[in-house]
Amino acid sequence: PRFCDEDAFRVFKSATLEAPACYIPNVCISEAKVVYVPDYLSATMTNLVACGLPRVEFYPSSALPESSGPRAPHVLVSPNVPRDHMPHFMQDFGAQLTALDMFFGEPAGSAETVVYCRSSGPAAKFKVGNARDGGAVPKSLETAFLLDAKVKEEYSTGPWVRKFISFLPTTGEAAVPLYVDELFDAPKKKACFKGLVTSPSNALPSSLSRKHAIFEKNGISKRESTGCEALQVIILDRKDQAKTTGRNVQSGRNIVNIKDFEQAIGDLRTQNPQYKFDLTTEYFEGATFERQIEVMQKADMIVAVHGAALTNVIFMRPRASLIELMPFGYVATLFVDMAASVNVRVQQVISEPDPERFEACLHRWNREDSEYFKNVEPNINLFKSVAERYIASGRKKDVIHLPFKQVTFASSCVRSQRLNLPIKVTVKILATWLEKRCA
Repeated sequence: PRFCDEDAFRVFKSATLEAPACYIPNVCISEAKVVYVPDYLSATMTNLVACGLPRVEFYPSSALPESSGPRAPHVLVSPNVPRDHMPHFMQDFGAQLTALDMFFGEPAGSAETVVYCRSSGPAAKFKVGNARDGGAVPKSLETAFLLDAKVKEEYSTGPWVRKFISFLPTTGEAAVPLYVDELFDAPKKKACFKGLVTSPSNALPSSLSRKHAIFEKNGISKRESTGCEALQVIILDRKDQAKTTGRNVQSGRNIVNIKDFEQAIGDLRTQNPQYKFDLTTEYFEGATFERQIEVMQKADMIVAVHGAALTNVIFMRPRASLIELMPFGYVATLFVDMAASVNVRVQQVISEPDPERFEACLHRWNREDSEYFKNVEPNINLFKSVAERYIASGRKKDVIHLPFKQVTFASSCVRSQRLNLPIKVTVKILATWLEKRCA
């Protein structure tokens, strides 16, 4: 029946996506993330749960839930609110990206679709050959996204998140950001939408390594990084912006021996003329969103400081390579996982210990808190002793263990270290990768 109308509940499954995507009509949500759906869908509760909506309540189809305003013309993409800091934002955005690709990308052309249409009794069930058949995909998908209120601020990653939202697919002029502090500005208030698209999986979809709808919309290439001619090797550093006064030490986490590293890579190229690559050093402080994408797109190999800027790894081309430079004693696999989702090879390299910056960071926190100061010196001694064991072991990673005592921000001070890059180790990794590329 040309699939009923816009009030049909749809479940899409594609062999090219790891999880299904769903369209639920006429939904309202509360600040507690309860999703209110029309009561004729009560017989499909199993499917609603499979769509990633365990907290569902039903309202009479004839009226919107109490305490709700008029229905917005937008389709909400996921009831989840991602965190505001851009790496964590991307970690939390997998369901949204999966749903968008199903509705706007290639998977829709081969998706098995089940449509549940409104009827006088339980929803009538129909199977559709694929999502493009018979009007199974709603014609209008003016998308909107829930965002943390902090994203409105002009802090380091707020503008990046806002720009990323503007790049997302929609049938309207632009995807709409909805900030939770404005949306739920009264007690018990519910926000209502034309529909909700969502997916149960919060993992980044594998389509990010090929043709995701966001790349198609914005002309971003996912051509594989292959061959040995005209390779682009990029050092992604941070500017040294350390504050030496005040309560906190905010480090640029910069590479302190970058000139020596650049010279070593130049020597590698001179000694191996078969390796044809250009070397550039980039900084993303002050760079536009578009410029950050441009740098990541052209890179075949990147040596980058651990930090939020590496969220841009999702824009790298498949089979490119990344060396992530880690502060000594800091363990994080966020960007390793993100790189794997876009088929980028990654290896972490540990920088030399910087006890001076670590100690300076701890001492610049609240000096009047006596309970705090009981644990500053033990933490400094712990850092120094582990650093000594690490160097004595020949820099074996498995000896690093820093169980800090009570000072919860000690791990932040680990991130404040300046990065003394182990040049020989890093150049050897690059040489190995180049040899494989040029074999």
